[in-house]
Amino acid sequence: MFALRIIIFITVIVPLNYKLCSCQCSHAEYEIHKQCCPMCAPGNRVYWHCTDDTSTTCVPCPSSTFTDEPNNLTGCFPCTVCDASTGSTDTVCADCTGDTYSNGSFSSCLAHTKCEALGLTETNPGTNSSDTKCGNPSTAVAITAPSVIVTLIIILVILFFIFKHIWKKKQSKSTGIQETGLPFTVENDSSKVDGDRKIAEPFETEVLTTCD
Repeated sequence: MFALRIIIFITVIVPLNYKLCSCQCSHAEYEIHKQCCPMCAPGNRVYWHCTDDTSTTCVPCPSSTFTDEPNNLTGCFPCTVCDASTGSTDTVCADCTGDTYSNGSFSSCLAHTKCEALGLTETNPGTNSSDTKCGNPSTAVAITAPSVIVTLIIILVILFFIFKHIWKKKQSKSTGIQETGLPFTVENDSSKVDGDRKIAEPFETEVLTTCD
C-alpha cells in the first residue's frame, strides 16, 4: 500500500507540480508557447518571441507610436496627434499659442500663413485651430468696392442737400431786398447826335399849380 502511494506520487503529483511551476513566469517575463520569454523594455515591441535557443527579439517603436512599460506586444500604441512624443511616453496636448495653429492632425503647432509674403490679401485671420485664409487682391477689391460705392453715394447726397439749403437761403435774401421798394430814377434817353457825340437834352417839364 505504501509502495502504491509512492508510485502515484511519482507518476501524477510530481509532473503536475513541475508543470504548474514551469508556467509561473517572473514579473519581467511573459508566457508564450509554454515558455517564459523576457519582456521588451518601454519604447520597444516584440519582433520575435523567444525560443529554446534564443531570447526575445525587440525593436524600437516607430514614429508616432509608443509603449510606456515592459511588454510582450507585437505592436506599439499610436500617439495622440498633437505635440511630438517620445518612444516611451504618450503625447501631451496643449493649446497653440501666439501666431500658430493646429487643426488636430499635426504633430506640432504651425505658424499662420503670411498672405502678404505670397502677394495675396488676408480675407480671414487665423486662430489657434485654423490657418489664415488668403485671397487674390482682385477678390478683395470686389468685396470692398460695393461698400465704397455706397459710401460715396451717401456723401454726394448729403453734399447735394447742403448746397441746396445754402442756395435757398441766398435766394430768399435777394428776394427780401427787392421787396423793400428801394427808390429808383428813370432817365430820359432823349439825346441829339452832334457829330460822333450824343448830347443829352434835358426834359422840358411843365409845373401845374392850382390855387384855392
